[in-house]
Amino acid sequence: TGLAALITILPSYLVAILVPNAFISVLGFAGMILVVIAILLPLYLFWKMREGSKKKISYPELGYRWLLILSGIAGGIIMACEIMNW
Repeated sequence: TGLAALITILPSYLVAILVPNAFISVLGFAGMILVVIAILLPLYLFWKMREGSKKKISYPELGYRWLLILSGIAGGIIMACEIMNW
């Protein structure tokens, strides 16, 4: 158990000590991945589902095209801000 904890903690500790600001950079990169997973991927899947189906959707708010576009723009702005911060 102690060896597993050491193997888990030691690499991140060494990176935090030896490379300044590496942890913040990694958090920014993780934020970009989260934008893709949490905003853009569901948006894309919903858009494709909406194209092929004429059925009534469960959430009528998601039927508004402008709301989907606004969500995509928000995700793009978040990613652009992180890229500019690199």
